Amino acid sequence: MFKKALELVKKTYSSKSKIDLPLRFVEILKKYEFDEEDILVSALLFGIHENSEITSLEVSKMFGSRVGFIVNTLKKFKKPKESEEKNNFSKQNLKNMSFEKYFDTVFIMYVNNLYYGILADEYILFIKMVEQIDQLSNFETFSVPEQKKKIRELMEFFLPMYRKIVPILTKPYLEKYKKMEKELIELIKFHKARLGMH
Repeated sequence: MFKKALELVKKTYSSKSKIDLPLRFVEILKKYEFDEEDILVSALLFGIHENSEITSLEVSKMFGSRVGFIVNTLKKFKKPKESEEKNNFSKQNLKNMSFEKYFDTVFIMYVNNLYYGILADEYILFIKMVEQIDQLSNFETFSVPEQKKKIRELMEFFLPMYRKIVPILTKPYLEKYKKMEKELIELIKFHKARLGMH
């Protein structure tokens, strides 16, 4: 199944960087001794909905309902073009809400969806953490404002959410979580100091 997923990724993405990204996710998971096929395949297919016309149903048919659910839950909301943003915003009848507040609300909806997804399948937690470890390890690809935003999101939303979920993890997964959280926190501290954040 992993080979089939890898072939799909190579067929879907035209650039080497887009192919390398999910492969890095897989390597991080292996570093933390994840070897179950479902989690490795799901990590490999992370983001495929945002970068192609492949649907959740197609992923489920090709790789099983669990992989389909994980990949779909991790899917981020596509940001529309500016003209579409204004149109969509007006359709929401949120006249008293700023654009910034509107997209903050969309982000909260994403985090909320992620939270309930993790409660249903802990693999979602670990793949999301892998994405964040990878981003922090390759932070030069983001602008300084984006770096600061991602650090604030991690500290204010993601880490508190993860810690609420920790009690439901079984012992082997709890140990892996602790190690991954430690790496995340170390990376956050490093970048906060570098960026002069308090």
